[in-house]
Amino acid sequence: MQRNISLTPVITASTYLGMVSIGAVGGSYGAALEVLRATFGVGDAQLGLLGTAQTVGGLLGNLSSIPLERILTAGQRLCVGGLVFAFGAVCFALSAKFELALLALLTMGLGMGLFQINFSSLYSRGFGVRSGAVMAVMSSAFAVGSIAGPVMAAALTTNYRLLPIGFGVLSAVLAAMLLTARDTSHAAPSSHPPAKLEGAAWLFGLMVFFYVMAEQGASFWGVAHLESLGVKHEAAALVMSLFWAGLLIGRFAGAALSLKYSSRTMMLGSAAGATLCFAVSHVPAVAGAAYIAAGLCFATVFPTGLVWLARFNPSSQAITLYFVAGSVGAALGLPLIGALKNLFGASAIPTALTVSSGLCLLTIYAIGMRQPQDDAARAARLESVA
Repeated sequence: MQRNISLTPVITASTYLGMVSIGAVGGSYGAALEVLRATFGVGDAQLGLLGTAQTVGGLLGNLSSIPLERILTAGQRLCVGGLVFAFGAVCFALSAKFELALLALLTMGLGMGLFQINFSSLYSRGFGVRSGAVMAVMSSAFAVGSIAGPVMAAALTTNYRLLPIGFGVLSAVLAAMLLTARDTSHAAPSSHPPAKLEGAAWLFGLMVFFYVMAEQGASFWGVAHLESLGVKHEAAALVMSLFWAGLLIGRFAGAALSLKYSSRTMMLGSAAGATLCFAVSHVPAVAGAAYIAAGLCFATVFPTGLVWLARFNPSSQAITLYFVAGSVGAALGLPLIGALKNLFGASAIPTALTVSSGLCLLTIYAIGMRQPQDDAARAARLESVA
């Protein structure tokens, strides 16, 4: 596969900064829980619905990409996603009632979902054999934003709403710069029948469901867990920033490792390390360090999984399934962890994260066991249409 020549430096920088904006807003909620609780007068379970509204919107944004492919180019879809995200972020910042905030986050999530899926589709397939390394680097944008988000939220305190306004405006400016992007991997008609959602595609969906539940669960509820151990709010927010810093460092490292190790090996090692770290986070004396290490370990799972999936099944349907499953993982996982916290106390948070990460590891193992079977089936299909 040739490099996607439409991905110019301007487009690449704009998509990267767009993902930084998404990460900053999405990663800021955990550090702003007290402000949001005081603003809307709601409890933990209701606060979890903020993340659910955003991820349900993300799910709708993911699903909207397939029909929009028929009428809009990749750049136009990115532009629409960026503008919808910007509108939702500003509306969230200006919301005075909890119900309006939920609606604004649903809208913001819609834009995020549309932007993310087209961003990932372009970069996971647009650089041939180097797509794994490129995707690992580009996916670091979300981690960069997620590092900045909690720090900025903690610094802004009662002025937290300036954060979604600022990144919303930035996203709107960037959106106009993306119109010329094209998915040139789809430019020529294919002689092969379209790939169907079969084989490992559903297992990849299950894997990313558990992965996002653990990753976003740590980001959203990790501050609450650390505060229950006596860690001051500012220090707990810093730990969550370092959790995302671990993801950032890990993704840059993963770009180099992907040129040497198989996707299966990298993902098994990542998920196993993260599961161990989440288990260790039950120990109060090392909980903060364990969260940071979990971020470092978990870094390569999502981007490597996406590139691995593209080798099994490069269709838009498979990539959409991958993102939809991730959205469902966050939509169900965040309020579930909040409910468990209410029932069993804050110690339930690291337990839920450990279980989610462990199930992610088991699913990766199942995908690896299935790979020879899927490779043989794919080769047979190619021979039948040759």
